[in-house]
This record gives sequence, C-alpha cells and structure tokens, in this order.
Amino acid sequence: MQATEIILLRHGETDWNAIGRIQGHGGPGLNETGRAQAQQAAQTLIGQPIDTIYTSDLDRARETAEIIGEMLGVPVILDERLRERGHGDYQGYTTAELNEQFPGWRDGWDVNKIDAKAPNGESAREVLLRLAPALDEIASKHSGRRVLVVSHGGAINIAWVFAEGRPHEEAWNRKTVNCDQVAIKWPPPQSPEAWLVAQGNAA
Repeated sequence: MQATEIILLRHGETDWNAIGRIQGHGGPGLNETGRAQAQQAAQTLIGQPIDTIYTSDLDRARETAEIIGEMLGVPVILDERLRERGHGDYQGYTTAELNEQFPGWRDGWDVNKIDAKAPNGESAREVLLRLAPALDEIASKHSGRRVLVVSHGGAINIAWVFAEGRPHEEAWNRKTVNCDQVAIKWPPPQSPEAWLVAQGNAA
C-alpha cells in the first residue's frame, strides 16, 4: 500500500474556545468566527486533489467539515473515532474553575502524561489506540491519495507526534489555533504499541 497524505485540520472556533472552557466530547458548535475560519480554510485547499473529507462527529468538527466540503465539492464522512480526547468530569470547566473545585487536578499529568486522565475521561494512550485504526482504514481506502481529516487540537497533536515518530513531549508543547493544518503520511513506520513503549514512563 502506498502512503496516503492526510491533512489534519482543527475545527473552527466555538464560544467555549473563546473563553477557555474545556470541551472534550461536549461543547457547542461553531460561532460566527468559527464559520468564517472554516470558509478561509476551504480557500486554502481549493485546487488540491482531496478525495474525501473525514470528520469527528462532534458538532464543531462536523460543521467545519461540512462548510469545507460544500465549498470544495467533496463528500464528508463522519467517524466518532476522530473525536477529541474525552475529558470526563472536567468538561465544561475553565482552568480557573478546575483549580477552585478540583484542587490538585493536574498532579497526575506531571507523573505520566500518556496515561493521566480526568475522572471518566480518556488518556492520550486511549486516544491514540482509537485514532490509529480509523486512520489505518482511511489510508487503506485512499492509498497514494490525499484526504482531509477534521478533528481537534489534542487528538491531532497525538496523531502527529506518532505519525512523525516524535517524542510525546512535542504533543503537549505544540500550540494549535482553530483551523490549523498539518500534513502527515500514513501508515507510520511503527505500530502505536511500539511507539508507546518507546516513550518510557512518559513523564
């Protein structure tokens, strides 16, 4: 199978983004700024041979993908495995609110960033292990071609460091903006399990 070029694109802005409220699997759809960002992202993609757009089923990603798909004339396919990392009980809070209501909530992150997670949430390990099979299927269907995947900042950063064989620290240090794009080749040279082992204790 030839490598598939996957353009990972973060969704447009929501009202929760604007005030720093943690979204995870929740949160609203796009606001006016987010819709404009999606339209601008589509402009940058015009003329590129994109086979299909795949998207997280969360409203903010789905709406972004639908705007781009309509402007490019490219079909849009939903896949819940492309969702953002679930932040469980912390969803809907700002950092300041978490500091007040859940003192010490970040303690585990400094010990093992790969496996730390919110109560009822997902770890980075769990996100990668659901993302990778989805991207495997997408790459298999579009071998040697180019596709667009609309997802979320946290999920995209995890997929990016894995695909590039980079150390996990770069996922936490990479800052994304709404409708940010990064291109990767898929499949990567190693399995998710091998990459995770190479990360050691992931502190």
